[in-house]
Amino acid sequence: MSAGELLVILLLLATFVEWTTERIFGSQVSLKGWPMVLISTGMGLGICLAAKIGALGVTGIVINPWVDYAMTGIIIGGGSNAVHAFFGQYLPTRK
Repeated sequence: MSAGELLVILLLLATFVEWTTERIFGSQVSLKGWPMVLISTGMGLGICLAAKIGALGVTGIVINPWVDYAMTGIIIGGGSNAVHAFFGQYLPTRK
C-alpha cells in the first residue's frame, strides 16, 4: 500500500470516527471534553486493532505491529486534524 492510499484510508477512518462520536455521543448524550476524547480514542483503537491497520511502516519506522496498530488507532481517534499533522511531519515532501 502506498503512502497516498494509506493517507486517504486514515483520513476517511478519522472522519468516520469523528463524525460518529459527535453524532451519537455529542448530540444524543451531550458529552463534551475528556469523555468524548476517550470514546474517540477507543473507537480508533478498536478499528485499527480489529482491521490491523498500521501507518508507521509507511514512514520507515520499524516497530512491533501491535504497537503500530495501537498508535495508528490513537491518531485516528484524534480526528482528521491529527492524521494530517502526523503525515505532514513524517512523510517526505516532493520538490
